Parts: sequence; C-alpha cells; structure tokens
Amino acid sequence: MKCTNPNYAQYVHNAVQISSDIEKGTIYNDAQKDALATVSSGIEKAARDVIRIFDRGAAGRKIKAYSRYIGGLESAKIDDRNIFLQLSNRLFENLFHSYYLECINEISSKDLKCIVLVSPQLESGVHFLRRLMRLDQSSATLLLETEPPYSVNVAHKLPGLQNLRMKGELHGNVSFFVLANDDASFKIAQETKLFEKADVVQVMLDDLHRVGSAIRDMVERGYFFRLIYAHRKKLLLTYPAAAYFQQKKLHMLVSEVMVEVHKVFRAERMHWFIYENFEVRYCYFSRLAEEMNRKKRKVDDMLNEWKRMGLPLDDPFSESILVDQFNRVAKNKGAIF
Repeated sequence: MKCTNPNYAQYVHNAVQISSDIEKGTIYNDAQKDALATVSSGIEKAARDVIRIFDRGAAGRKIKAYSRYIGGLESAKIDDRNIFLQLSNRLFENLFHSYYLECINEISSKDLKCIVLVSPQLESGVHFLRRLMRLDQSSATLLLETEPPYSVNVAHKLPGLQNLRMKGELHGNVSFFVLANDDASFKIAQETKLFEKADVVQVMLDDLHRVGSAIRDMVERGYFFRLIYAHRKKLLLTYPAAAYFQQKKLHMLVSEVMVEVHKVFRAERMHWFIYENFEVRYCYFSRLAEEMNRKKRKVDDMLNEWKRMGLPLDDPFSESILVDQFNRVAKNKGAIF
C-alpha cells in the first residue's frame, strides 16, 4: 500500500508538531487542525485495507505473533518512510507462516513436529527454510554449505548425522531432516526409518510448471518415491516458483497441475504449499477453487470467501483476475479430482 499524497511527509511533520503542542498546552491554529484531520483521514483509509487481516484470524493467526513488530513500530521515529508499505510486507510474511502452520497442523496434531524435507535442489530447500525461520544470511550460508543429509534443531541427534542449531522463527516448534536426492540421504532414511517417524513429509517440486517432466522426475528418478507414496497421508507438496502461473495461467494450477499429481498419488486429500517469495495467495486460490468444484459452489461465493478472509485484492490477485480464473476452473470441473 503506497501513500500517494505528495504532502504526506509534511502532514506527518505537522501532526507530530501538533501533538507536541497539545502536550505542552500550546494553542494551535486552524491550519494545523485541518492538516491533522487530513492525516487522520489518510491513515484511516490506508489502515482499513490491512486491518481485516489482523481482525479475522482466518488462518489461525494470533495477536502474539505480531507483538515484536508492534513493539518495533512504537519505538520508531516518524520519518518519510512508508510505514504502511512496511506493515503490508510484514502481513504478507505472516500470511506465509500462517498458511504453512495451517498445512502442517492439518497433517499432524503434535505440538513439536519433525519434518522430513526432501529437496532435490538444495538451494530451493534452504531458501524455503530461510523464509520460514527468518534466518540471517550467515545461517542460510551455513545450510547451503553443509552437505546433506543433515538435521536442523532436532531434539535427539541421529548417529552420524550433523545437527545444526538455528535460532529463528518456529524454533522449538518444528525440526527438519534435510535430504537430497542421493544415495547418502536414502541410506540414512532407510536405516533410521525416518519417514515412519516423521510427522510431515515435505517434498520440494522445483519445476512443476513442466508438470509431465516434474512428475516423471519424481517417480522415475527420485530415490524416495516409494517412501513418499507409502506415507502420502502426511505429504506436503511444496512449489516455490508459483509466479509462472500468475494471472491468466492461475487456473492451470488447479485444472491441470493438481489433477495430474492427484492421479499419481490417488489420495483422498493432498496438501499443497504454493508460493513465490512470501506470496502465498496461490495457496488460497487453489484451495478455494478446489472447494468450489468439489462442493459445487458458485464463483461469487468463492470471491466473497476471499474477501471474508481479508485477503488482499491487488495484482496479481485483483478481483477481475480472480473472477476470470475461478470461472476457468469451473469450466473444467469435470476433470477435477
């Protein structure tokens, strides 16, 4: 959200000055009063677009999760920086975390979850962990330079497997075993019965836009496919390059990609985490589109549900794009699941 008023900095300066005058008991003039009213009106308008995300809690968010950001804002000095843009970025990050937590909580009810992260390309797995745990550059570099298999923050270290301690988001709530598509990782997984013990099996799919090739790579070239298939009830498929499907291709995520993957696993319910950077509205779209066809609901119902959850309606998820793409999914409902 950008404040487009060219006098924004001056208004903020005036508002701060007026507040200071009021505290000192200084009389202020009508021009200052009008300036403060303008600032107040602008703040209310900008805040109205984001406050719903705090208010609704549709993805199971808690106010506690925002406390450190609120504290940071309270101590910050007002300057020319766009505080609403910063707040918007934080909200998108929290949507990312909230949706991920929702996914793994649907798979496992345990408070402390052990997750097997199968990442054929180590970079994509590390980039995911960096966002999820909000790691700094040095921690991310350590993860990249450590040869898999290894673990992150596990309570009980496995013999012969390096365990990295990383302080960050979700520390104490989730731990990871990071596996590559190689002999060493496969051997460890078999010897320790890692998939049996794990609460969630998370598989990174880097090239899902080439759905046929991606499935073939997973089934024919993947060391872990049989283990993944055997434990598909706790499977979380993760696609980190969702921007390929933005706008006019959005419907293809549901009507083509998910359909083909469901054919492989033949499960009643598949869990997906689809994103680009911190943008996870792809997850919400795919879930609502699937629900629309499964429950035979109308496009308007899904758009209203989107709004009810307080999800932003800016590009690439504007109202017109959503209506068009929900309609395209509806036209292919005969092929869905």
